[in-house]
Amino acid sequence: MVRPKLKKLRSLLMPIVAALLVYVVVQADLRGVFAHVGAIPVWLLLTLLGLQLITQLLLNFQWYRLCRVFGWPATFFNLLLVSSYGAVVDAITPGEKIGGELARVLQLRKYLGYSTGQATILVTIQKALRLSALVLLNLAVVVTMANQISFLHVWPV
Repeated sequence: MVRPKLKKLRSLLMPIVAALLVYVVVQADLRGVFAHVGAIPVWLLLTLLGLQLITQLLLNFQWYRLCRVFGWPATFFNLLLVSSYGAVVDAITPGEKIGGELARVLQLRKYLGYSTGQATILVTIQKALRLSALVLLNLAVVVTMANQISFLHVWPV
């Protein structure tokens, strides 16, 4: 249930957000964007869209497995909805994915009924898993390229 103050604030902010969205669309060089997107081969565009879809589903499966490990109730679809909210907020905020994590916590509370603590734990552990994979990938790149980069020759790689 939305509180009255929050509802009033939302009704005040929505016209401002809509006006800003219209302003951005009017100011954007949509012809240039469509011309550049049109230059991408269709097979490549479909491949990239497919890879993005697979990535989102695998990340969602990771969320689902974490919930199962903790014994917390969750459906794959509800977690996909929560993750999608977070992805949209990540895309529209300049906060280097901080806003998306907060949105995920709020949506986990709303759609799955988790406490703030549970939602925060889940988001933090999932973020740590994502970052650890990135660190391992970067380490693998450094190790494989150590012979080709002069300043890495002194390291005991």
